[in-house]
Amino acid sequence: MLRNLLLPLLLFSCLVVQIPQQAWAVKVTYIADTNQLTSYWQKVYDIANAAAQDLDIELTLIEGQGHRILQAKIIEEISKQTNKPDMLVFMGHQENARQTFALLEQAKIPFITLSNFEASNENNQGNKVGFPQETFKYWLAEHYDDHAQGAYKLLDELIKQARKVQPEKPLKVLAIQGDFSSQARQKHQGIQQRLAKENQVILVQEIVSYWQYTTAKSHFKALYQRHKGVDIVLAASDTMAIAAMEGAKELGLTPNQDIFIAGFDWNTRAMRAIKHEQLAASAGGHMFSVAWLLVKIYDHFNHHAVFYSGKQKPSSQFDIINFKNLQAFEPLAYETDLDKINFYCFSKTYTQQAEYNFSVNALLTQLARTSNANCVSKSE
Repeated sequence: MLRNLLLPLLLFSCLVVQIPQQAWAVKVTYIADTNQLTSYWQKVYDIANAAAQDLDIELTLIEGQGHRILQAKIIEEISKQTNKPDMLVFMGHQENARQTFALLEQAKIPFITLSNFEASNENNQGNKVGFPQETFKYWLAEHYDDHAQGAYKLLDELIKQARKVQPEKPLKVLAIQGDFSSQARQKHQGIQQRLAKENQVILVQEIVSYWQYTTAKSHFKALYQRHKGVDIVLAASDTMAIAAMEGAKELGLTPNQDIFIAGFDWNTRAMRAIKHEQLAASAGGHMFSVAWLLVKIYDHFNHHAVFYSGKQKPSSQFDIINFKNLQAFEPLAYETDLDKINFYCFSKTYTQQAEYNFSVNALLTQLARTSNANCVSKSE
């Protein structure tokens, strides 16, 4: 039965010239923490695949169904394989982290978790695992986006837009979360940090809508009436933000005038809504996160010290798309020209720089070039 769990996977393997040191294709298995192939996850997969092609990485993508027990079974099966991956990437779950990590340690499979245990207090609750490369030597790193920074920045954008219309009015904020994960807790932290900066903005309620359009729309309409109005809605996904937007229209509200709504993901429909000034903004860039990790893995196998022990730092931060900068960001949001991005150009193996530049500006510069056949010279 367990072998059947591994059947719905996508296997990508390609060879790219212009990679001078590595003599073999590194095998990386990525267990995605999703139970359905949404447009967001398809973007993540497509971008990761493009990066793997540029970096001569044999990438196996497995849908982990968003469930820690199923993921643990998949990892157990991988640990028993004769042909093991050179690196395993997956979402770390507190409840079974110690057991899973011990299994991989015994199998001698290097692994990286897409988690931030410290930020969510998971290091201090029962199932302690410490920090990477301490108790578990094969746990090389945590790789995560700064969801607190993303929520802070998105709420700041919403407040600024709302203040242009209603400069003196106390603002009511509704937060719509997708689940109870560590990322949701980090978003909550970011919201609280921004709210602490002024007295005239209050969080009236924080609700979980389980990433569902219908649920988010229903929740919004009920809570808008319960709190006798809401001025700002910050949703954990663009899908839920669009649900709130449609719910607001049904209540007779005019988006970007009576209410300001934003979400996460740089969803294509959200981009259209921003262009038509229906949604206020969208936070994103995290769809490139797995690709950036593959760049680091490539450098790791080419003798660069990119993973370190102890307390970890965010690997990337969020950027905000609004009406004013939409045109500049559209090439990334619509993700139509991945072949113009050469992810090898971002590696330390190529740049020989001490720090990575995983910025939006660096990506836009790559997209603006006519060819990615060769990385540009450092003097350009």
